[in-house]
Amino acid sequence: MATVSPTHYSALSRSQSRPPAPDSRCVVDRVGRTVGGYAAVVTALVHTILAFQRAHERPAHPQGPPAVTPPTVHSALLTGAPGAGKTHLARTLAVALDLPYRYVDATTVFHTNEGESERYLTELFTPPSPTPATGDRPGPFLVIVDHLDVLGGRSLRSELCRRVYSRLLGMWDAPPVATCPLFLIGITARPELLQPELLRPDRFGGALYPLALRTPLERLAVLRILGRSLPFDHEEPDKCQQEEETRGQASSPGIKILARVAELTHGFTPADLQNLCVTVIQAYLQRTVVVRRQSVPDVAVAGGIEPLSASLGELTLAEATGSSCNRSTLLLEDFTRALTVVQPAGMAEFRTRLPAVAFSDVYGLDDVVAQLTHSVVRPFHHRAVYRQLGLRPPAGVLLHGPSGVGKTMLCCALATATGVNCILAEATQLRSKYVGETERGLAQLFARARAMAPCLLIVEQLDVLAPVRGSARTTENTNERIVASFLTEMDGFHGRANDSGDDDGGGDVPVIVVATSNRPSQIDPALLRPGRLDQHINIPLPDPIQRTAILARLAERMPVVLTPAFQSRLVAATDGASGADLKNVFQEAALISLRQDIHHTAITEEHVQEALRARYPDF
Repeated sequence: MATVSPTHYSALSRSQSRPPAPDSRCVVDRVGRTVGGYAAVVTALVHTILAFQRAHERPAHPQGPPAVTPPTVHSALLTGAPGAGKTHLARTLAVALDLPYRYVDATTVFHTNEGESERYLTELFTPPSPTPATGDRPGPFLVIVDHLDVLGGRSLRSELCRRVYSRLLGMWDAPPVATCPLFLIGITARPELLQPELLRPDRFGGALYPLALRTPLERLAVLRILGRSLPFDHEEPDKCQQEEETRGQASSPGIKILARVAELTHGFTPADLQNLCVTVIQAYLQRTVVVRRQSVPDVAVAGGIEPLSASLGELTLAEATGSSCNRSTLLLEDFTRALTVVQPAGMAEFRTRLPAVAFSDVYGLDDVVAQLTHSVVRPFHHRAVYRQLGLRPPAGVLLHGPSGVGKTMLCCALATATGVNCILAEATQLRSKYVGETERGLAQLFARARAMAPCLLIVEQLDVLAPVRGSARTTENTNERIVASFLTEMDGFHGRANDSGDDDGGGDVPVIVVATSNRPSQIDPALLRPGRLDQHINIPLPDPIQRTAILARLAERMPVVLTPAFQSRLVAATDGASGADLKNVFQEAALISLRQDIHHTAITEEHVQEALRARYPDF
C-alpha cells in the first residue's frame, strides 16, 4: 500500500513537554520571507493556529486542568485560483509554526484494492508516534489535504468515492487518538464543488481563507521576493534585499521597476508572476555572457517561488566585453516585452492589460471625465466616505454614444485612474452559437471579477450581448436566456460585492461594471434600471470647442503646425466628425507626406488639406 507523505517533525526540546507556542509576529515574519501578498490571510491563519496550539499545550502540572478551553476552530480552508500559492503557503506555515505536519494530495488517495483507500486515510490522520522529545503523548500536529474537492466533491458517483468521503468525515470528527489535537488545512481551487457537510460551521464553514492578489501593492510584495535574485544592479547587490527587509519607500531602480510591473499585471497570480520573471530571465540570458554551473531547470508552478531563486542563484554573470553584451541589468522594457507573451493563466479568454491611457489623453471630454471621476474613481478610493453619507456606490455605468467618440479610450483611462484590477470583455467574444456556452462564459466572467475584486469589469457592445427580450424569437429563446443569466449574475454579484463590508477589511471590496454601447435603445430595459447600470453617460459627437481641443492635441503629438486660420477652417469643415475621424485625417496626412517623399519629417497644411478632401470634397 502506498504510504502518506512522511511526517515532518520540528526541533523539539528534550523536556517532557513541548515548548510554548511561538510569538505570532515572529511566525508572520518567517512566512513573509517566502510568501508575499497575503499579509492579512497569513496573520489570521497564524493567530488561529497558535490559539489552537496554546489551548492544547500540556499544563505545567500534569494533574492540573488546561489553562485555556480548546477553541472550536480546528480547521482552515485555503481557496483561490490555480497558481495562487495555496500549497506553498500551507507548507511554509507548518514549518514556520514549528509543528509536525502531514501532507497528502487527494488525487493519490484512491486505490484499486478493497479497503486500501480507507487505510490510507486512517494512516494520514493517525498522530505521529511519541518520541523522547514529545513525552508520553504527541502535541498538536497539522494535516494538509490538497485538492480537497476530489475527496469531498458534490458528485460522489462511485461506491469507492462515497466510502472514502465517509471515512474522511469519520476520521476528522473522531480522530484515532482522541487526546492528540489535530488541525486540518484543506486546499481547493473549486470550493463551490465541496459537499455541504464540509462547509458546516464546525468544519470549514467559519474558516475560509481566499487567496487573491487584489492590488498592485500585493503583487509588488510577491515581486520583491521573486526579484531578490534578479540582476537589477550589480554594483549594489544588497540594495534590493535591504529594501525588502525594511519594506520602506521604494527608492532603488530595481524596486521602482518592480513597482511599475505590479501596476501592469492585473489578474496575475504568484505563479503567473513567477512565469513572467522566468521569461524575462530567459530573454536576458540570450543576450548576456553567462557562465553556467548548471542549466536552468523548468520551474514548476506547484514549487512556489523558491525554485526560481535557487535556479537564479546558480548563475554567475561574467563580465561582458566588446559587443557581446549591451547591458548587464534588467530594465522595465524587458518586463513590458515579456508581458506581450505572458498572460494570466486564468484569464486567457479576457483582456486584463489595457493601454496605459490617462484622462489627460482624452481630449474635449472634461465634463464626462468629471462625471466618471465622481461615479467610479472616488467610490473605489473613498468608499467609507460614501457609506457615512448613506450613499451606495454605483453598481454599474453605461457609456453610450456614436462610434468613434472615445468610449473604449475612456474605459482604458478609467482603469488607469482607479488603479485596481481590470477585465475587458467584448460581447462578441462572449456570445456563442452553442446552447449554454454564453451563460457559462458569463458565469466565468463574473466569477473572475469577484475573485479579482476590487475590479473594474468592462463589457463592450452590451447591446450585442443583452438585447431587448422578445426582439428575436428563436426555438432556444437565446436572448431571453442570456439576459436572464446576466441579470442573475449582476444581482447576486453586487449583493455580495458591494453591499457588505467596508474599507477596513470587514467585508468584500467593490466591483463596478462599465458597459459601452452605440445603440442603448437595443439594450434590455431591465439592465438599465437603478441598482444595475445606475449611471447613464452620453458621449455625443464633439462640438466646435471640443474639435478645437482635439485638433490642438493631435497637432502636438505629430510633426505638424497649423495656423489659426487653417485650424478654424478645419473645425468648421469637420462638423459631425468624431474624434476617431479627426485622428484618421492626420494619419492619412502623414501617409500622403511619406508617399511624396519617404524622407519627409513633417506634415504640412497641404497634406492635411488633401487628406480632408477625401472625406469632405468641398473643403
